[in-house]
Amino acid sequence: MIQAVTFDLWGTLIVDFKEYDRIIQEKREELLLTAVGEKVSREELVKALKQSWSQIQSIRKTLKDVPTSEQVRMLQTLLNVDYNLEKPYTEAILCELPRLNPYTREVLQQVKTKKGLISNTGRTPGKVLRAVLSDFGLLKFFDVTLFSNEVGYLKPHPEIFRQATHALGVPPSRILHVGDDITTDIEGARTAGMQTLLVGNPSDLQKVLELV
Repeated sequence: MIQAVTFDLWGTLIVDFKEYDRIIQEKREELLLTAVGEKVSREELVKALKQSWSQIQSIRKTLKDVPTSEQVRMLQTLLNVDYNLEKPYTEAILCELPRLNPYTREVLQQVKTKKGLISNTGRTPGKVLRAVLSDFGLLKFFDVTLFSNEVGYLKPHPEIFRQATHALGVPPSRILHVGDDITTDIEGARTAGMQTLLVGNPSDLQKVLELV
């Protein structure tokens, strides 16, 4: 018997579309350029963003995530500025909200078990993603929201799943994890002892309702 359902965010509750990453990248650049004024050119900023992301990714390969404050510090160092860049660095998504899976609201409303969110993050941290979920009217459906930048580990590391299990107060064998990535979601959750559902296309999300 399933007593809780945990969901991935990107590609599961939120639908990725081809141009979205580019849109957010350009918006982030605009916000950062406004914050630093004329001290930094766009070319210098783009180069620093690429360099800092390369540093971040080298750490993330170990499945340890980099806190947002450290990501911002890396960028400040590369740009040689001491401006507070956290808001322009992290809040581009608030200027252009992503698209929901058309079945997300229905599923979250109809699933009556405990519900959790387990999401890896990039440059957009958990506190901003919670604001996005709140704007969509979805945050209220979750008993627990776990983000890699706050936990310190990325899926498929077992720690982020373990923390979800502990926070929900449900044995892992009684939790169904729903996600779109074979490695991070399905293999990660199975290793943690959870049941799984792979979302290969948006409508697959409805299958949750057949299992709970």
